[in-house]
Amino acid sequence: MNSSQTPNSTRPPFLKALCILSWINAGITIISSSLYKLVSGKLSQTLDYITDESAREDLLLQMEFLDKNSLWIVVLYLGSILGVYMMWSRNRNGFYIYVGVQVLLVLLPFTFFPFNVVDLISSSFISIIFVFMYYRNLYFMNS
Repeated sequence: MNSSQTPNSTRPPFLKALCILSWINAGITIISSSLYKLVSGKLSQTLDYITDESAREDLLLQMEFLDKNSLWIVVLYLGSILGVYMMWSRNRNGFYIYVGVQVLLVLLPFTFFPFNVVDLISSSFISIIFVFMYYRNLYFMNS
């Protein structure tokens, strides 16, 4: 290590891995939400071939949710990308943006579907883990 380098001047490998995983997740979600808008008409036509009425109703409900919220999902994941980029650049404010976006993403389905504590816990599990892992890396970020 050079004398000009301090332990806080390099990006830790774990923070790199977290950021890359978050970018991959956000990218896949943005692409799939955008593609849904393009193919939603074709998907609704294929529902005619589903014979199980319960499954058809569930799919219709999910499609209605995506019709109403896919733009919000894209916008929130773009916010997530911004927060992760700021953390990649070792800016602590990115953590707060990321946490805010994750809270909104966890709560978004409950604006459409009935609130259920079990659903809240299960949908927030991965977000909580990532927020905790980013929190553990705040030491390496500047304010």
